[in-house]
Amino acid sequence: WPTGQEVQLEEAVAYLRTLPPHQNQAQLLKQALTEGRTLMQPRAGVALIDEWIKVLLELQDDGEADVLPTNLDSYTRENNYQMAELGIEESRREGRNMLNGFPVVNYGIQGCRRVREAVDRPLVVRSGAADSRLVMEIAWASGFSDVPCGGIIMPTSHHKKVALADSIRNWQYVARLGAWYTEHGWPINHEVYGGLSGTLVPPSICLSYIIIDSLIQAAQGIKFVSPGYTATGNLIQDVAGVRVLKRLADEYMARFDLADVTVSTTFYQWMGAFPHDPARSYALICWNTMAAVLGGATQVIVKSVQEATGLPTAQANAQALRATKAVITMLCNQKFPDSPELAQETHYIEIETRAIVDRVIELGDGDVVVGAGRAFESGVLDCPFSCWLPIANKVMPARDANGAIRFLDHGNLPLPAEAVKFHRSQLEIRSRQSGKPLDYDLTVADVFAVSEGRLIGR
Repeated sequence: WPTGQEVQLEEAVAYLRTLPPHQNQAQLLKQALTEGRTLMQPRAGVALIDEWIKVLLELQDDGEADVLPTNLDSYTRENNYQMAELGIEESRREGRNMLNGFPVVNYGIQGCRRVREAVDRPLVVRSGAADSRLVMEIAWASGFSDVPCGGIIMPTSHHKKVALADSIRNWQYVARLGAWYTEHGWPINHEVYGGLSGTLVPPSICLSYIIIDSLIQAAQGIKFVSPGYTATGNLIQDVAGVRVLKRLADEYMARFDLADVTVSTTFYQWMGAFPHDPARSYALICWNTMAAVLGGATQVIVKSVQEATGLPTAQANAQALRATKAVITMLCNQKFPDSPELAQETHYIEIETRAIVDRVIELGDGDVVVGAGRAFESGVLDCPFSCWLPIANKVMPARDANGAIRFLDHGNLPLPAEAVKFHRSQLEIRSRQSGKPLDYDLTVADVFAVSEGRLIGR
């Protein structure tokens, strides 16, 4: 696309040196990690640049967002810039937003720098694409400093037929480009996306994916990564999951001689279906925020009470941010107490994650890229309800009597026998209490439960 010709690396570095440090996401995350603070980042994107700046200013000033997002539209995620251009033209003609995000490539460096200079927070491109190379060439040169990424995660989460090798190679390119900017004074953070299918994903699956993808990104020279954990809704499980994620991510970085990488953590509020009732949506947002803060997450990705009904307005996003900020403020001096239940949950998440990641490393003879490919072929890496055709899709989850996500069927995941026995025992407690068998109906009920205002399906 013609705007790609605008990118000149040396010119970009000169421009980036004019920006203040507080507009850099990597530096902001590092400071928040040191201070033990939790940052807020919403999700949003519209087609027209003037309207987009208005939205960002509302999120910054009214919502008090610490980080500002730029969600890509669907056409840009598929590199269909011609259709994105038509969407811009139709938005101008109709006087309303006709794209579900901001078309970074179509506006190019000139437009993106205009956005950069209109706001005062770090800017993040939120991409669910398997190929964001041109997007990030333009974004990095324009003063953006973060992107959700993942060569193995993005196909699992968002795509049907993308080749794994292509996705990994594309994200390695973005990471190496980000590393180049880091080496030249503008540090880039890679938020390793952990949403996966967003539907009852057991924590150890989420952690395994993001640790492997974090290693792949860091191997290209990225010095700041923020692995992302997805809320389950069970407080103890979520607190344990975030804590184990940080510890294991640091451990595996050191194991691969990447100990100089700064690892922060990102917490995604509920990624499944939201309630239509705004009051119940607020409750879910606040509940997830509590888990993020008590688990020690460095940033939380904030949802909106309009998630169930369409693209959220700027006002709805700002309100959700203020609600999230209130919870963060009230919890900032509180600690989640240790308990036998927390210790038990931590133990099983950790041994399951280690078993999966170590098996991937073993399959690749020490190379996680090679190992990931072989792991998908054998079902060692799997995910429930993934849209990606090459995946095994043999894992079946369900909630136990306390609402924690368990393995009803662990497929070919290399889980320790101890963990398999534990998951079955927890599900059998629910079966006895409810008088219902452990079968697919249990899973279906749990898929819809949160959208109906409860955690456990009926």
